[in-house]
Amino acid sequence: MKLRPSNNWLTGALLCGGLLLLTNCGGSSSSNTGGSSNSNTGVNLSGTAATGAPIVAGRVDIKCAGASIYSGTTATSNSGDWSAFIADASLPCIVEVFDGKRKLHSIAQGNGQGVISNVAVTPLTEQLVGQLSADTSAFFTEFDTTAASNLTSTRIKAAQNAVFAALSANGITVPSSVINLLNAPVVAPTNTPQSGNDYDDLLELVKITPVTVKVIAMNDFHGNIEPTSTNNGGQVILPDSANPAGVKATVGGAAYLSSAIKNLKAKNANNIVVGAGDMIGAAPFSSQITHNEAAVDILNQIGLEITTVGNHEFDRGLTELQRMQNGGCYPADGNFGIVGSDTCLNNGTFSGAQYKYLAANATNTSTNKTLFPATYIKQFGLVSVGFIGLTLKGTPDLVDATRTSGVRFDEESAVINQYAATLKRNNGVSAVVVLIHQGGATTASTFNDKSCPGLNGEIVTIMDKLSADVDVIVSGHTHQEYVCEYQGKAANKKFLLSQTGFYGSAVTEIDLTLLNGGGVKSYSANNIPVLRKDDPANANLPAVYAPLAVDKDPTIDTAVNRYVNLSIALKTKIVGSITADIKRALLPTASTPTRDETAEGAAGDMIADAYLESGKSASAEIAMINPGGVRSDLIFGTTGQVTYGDLATVVPFANTLVTLDLTGAQLRRVLENQWEAPNWAAKTGVNGNGRMLQISKGFTYTWNFSIPGNAPVGTGNRVVSMSLNGTPIDLSKTYRVIVPSFLASGGDNFTAFTSGSNLSNIGVLDLDALISYFNAHSPIVPPAPRIIRLN
Repeated sequence: MKLRPSNNWLTGALLCGGLLLLTNCGGSSSSNTGGSSNSNTGVNLSGTAATGAPIVAGRVDIKCAGASIYSGTTATSNSGDWSAFIADASLPCIVEVFDGKRKLHSIAQGNGQGVISNVAVTPLTEQLVGQLSADTSAFFTEFDTTAASNLTSTRIKAAQNAVFAALSANGITVPSSVINLLNAPVVAPTNTPQSGNDYDDLLELVKITPVTVKVIAMNDFHGNIEPTSTNNGGQVILPDSANPAGVKATVGGAAYLSSAIKNLKAKNANNIVVGAGDMIGAAPFSSQITHNEAAVDILNQIGLEITTVGNHEFDRGLTELQRMQNGGCYPADGNFGIVGSDTCLNNGTFSGAQYKYLAANATNTSTNKTLFPATYIKQFGLVSVGFIGLTLKGTPDLVDATRTSGVRFDEESAVINQYAATLKRNNGVSAVVVLIHQGGATTASTFNDKSCPGLNGEIVTIMDKLSADVDVIVSGHTHQEYVCEYQGKAANKKFLLSQTGFYGSAVTEIDLTLLNGGGVKSYSANNIPVLRKDDPANANLPAVYAPLAVDKDPTIDTAVNRYVNLSIALKTKIVGSITADIKRALLPTASTPTRDETAEGAAGDMIADAYLESGKSASAEIAMINPGGVRSDLIFGTTGQVTYGDLATVVPFANTLVTLDLTGAQLRRVLENQWEAPNWAAKTGVNGNGRMLQISKGFTYTWNFSIPGNAPVGTGNRVVSMSLNGTPIDLSKTYRVIVPSFLASGGDNFTAFTSGSNLSNIGVLDLDALISYFNAHSPIVPPAPRIIRLN
């Protein structure tokens, strides 16, 4: 049956079946503010909605230019036909058809008023509109007189040419009769080709033609533009059939990262580079000293297109985060904010991130709007992919409370499900990719172990609540490396889950084979190590990995060296020395060595000693630091000398130190917070679960591993005894404790600190305390353990 667009708009109008702005049909026209409701002037539209087969009983909404913007609703017939009259409106118009599962859009071209027939609404017109705006539903919703004036025939022709080019790139020849996707008559009697109508046959081919999209993902870059040390993200353990223990390889550095990404992009023009948060913040000195501008500039040049915010994006507060996106110089503040010295280093300007931040679950409570867009849609020829970006709900617990004031962080799975449904139904994307700054861990001991042994963590709980609208989850935060298939409980489908580790040590290569309107046909993924080709340590890589080794990208290398040289004098200033390596506790099985927050480490205890000394004048007796606050190790090397830059990398947060009074009972409650919920689920390591505070000399305690953890806050009982300088802690006595301001405000779920009294800022930054300690006591000897575990 041939589908002919109806020209009898008046007959349809007399039916009063929801047609647009009908006159004398039960009342005045509700939207007609541009002229008389009895006027017969306006726009008369008719057409067909089809995907090959007709769209039956589809809702049709239309917006047109004119004195006002007009909208209303009609419905398609059994043959996909629709018609509508919009009084006093003017062309161009945008048409939206919703079949209950997916929205398609088209354009009625022209200027002024008149009759337009044969308006096609198909997946190809959706792709055409997608060339004008990736978020086609938003384009329709926000269509106004300004948008109409910008909808020129030149722009429309360019958009159609882009669709034709995409068809050709996918091996589809456009019939010579289909010269205008927006107005060619559509015939759609069957779901099979050879219907006798060229446009319909073209639509049928599009439905069965796969398009492969490459998503290149990274996470937790933390401004590491220089290669990092082997025990701090700069080494991975590669699997090797000849060596069950694997082969150690050096990785990372922005110049190498750029080359690795370029190689992946060259494999498929349909690509996008994405991030899962913490791309800046908690950074090494060369990024810190530029207030993260160096990292943003390098990520711009590497080609990052979108990233979610992570908790560390909030380290310096909302105003500074907005500056990262929008640009502008760092405000003058004493020795900082000097244009050309530490800010606005490129011809006196800083343009901000060219990539887009997403923040689906971070809402400004005063406006009830997300801080950044919740989603991002990218067209890839004949298909589109929707991205949702969000950080972990617990972000306020990981950042100084003043820096997230006025922001609500919502539960992750509900937010994801909400936006995934919108992307699939309103925007018709073929795949939904979640970029989430929350993660898990496995017990894998070598790189890219896709069996994902022992997968655990908060990301699992989130995935079990996700709907079937989600396809891929790119995760972060936990500084782990994995590529997994996970069977979601609520969705009853498998999700692809990935994380690259941290500091640019690897990227994830995700290949999605998609169908227009048909979703994900297949997927595959691998973590690709960023192997330094010129490093002698990589001379004997396993055969499968040797071809992946890359040279530096010379452009990025030049930019990195420029930023490093800006800070070289201060960075290389000697502040003291050590007698041996002073390290954090490290996970023994991870394919990329990283800190173990469940255990005590010499580096953390050393920092606590420095804090204690700075607090002596304020009568401090005990010092503590959260394990996540210790960002790097101090390595002896050949001389044992320690520089300003070394210490700035160890404690990069610029936290102030504060003192507070805790009773012995309150002190015990602080320690129990280490293993109580929610800290229990936050980290996994040699001591099972939890977060272990690093403590100063003179203070010691014993805890019993055999007593179960994961108790509700306030009910744990693992601490057996505590003492200070050999004297048992008196539960009723008051002790003065010094900690970073982050901890004092209950950060990292150590809420027991907030029960203290006499809170006082001593006016010393954590880095200054550490520098003073090294100046006074070098060479520093690695401290012996102070915490005793039973059983």
